[in-house]
Amino acid sequence: GVVSDKTREKVEQALEKYHYVENKNARNLAMNRQYTIGYVGFRSRSSAYFSPEVRKGLDRAIREFGDDGLNILVSEFDVHNPMQQMAAVDQMLREGVRSFVLAFSDTKVIRQILEKLKKLKCLVVSRDLQENTGNHYVGVDYYQSGVLAAELLGKMLPQGGSIFVPVTEEYLTNRDIQHRLNAFLTKMQEFPSCEVLPV
Repeated sequence: GVVSDKTREKVEQALEKYHYVENKNARNLAMNRQYTIGYVGFRSRSSAYFSPEVRKGLDRAIREFGDDGLNILVSEFDVHNPMQQMAAVDQMLREGVRSFVLAFSDTKVIRQILEKLKKLKCLVVSRDLQENTGNHYVGVDYYQSGVLAAELLGKMLPQGGSIFVPVTEEYLTNRDIQHRLNAFLTKMQEFPSCEVLPV
């Protein structure tokens, strides 16, 4: 609607003549359309499966949407040093990032981070902290996974038996493992013929 039909026709003829292919990067640059998301996750023995799968998903998102202006900054911290997550978020904020995906294991540190991001009106995708933080989350319901594991095991052992639950030392501080284990132990009480040995 901003050019005449005559001008439009000339442009379309030139596009056809020179076999023009749209350059999405140039278009996004010209329109100042760039979307940067900061992902800050953690490395641990218990997330040996989880972390690589998340990275595959991030790589796929960049392949699929990178030409449309998507950029993802990735930082992973050692699960035993959660202050690294705070430092990574601070660095991304300095770089202008205002949208975040956060995986965490330490509730004290994540509360501080979420409070700061909320004040800055940042968009956050992260697991909720029981209280309503207004975050969005896509991922595992750790409590429900413990319930499901117990239900399956209880049904697989109708005559009962002894059950041993091995955990890593991480379970002492990892909230996810604790939720899953507590749910498992609670649900196993519905199967009295099964004896759960000490963890």
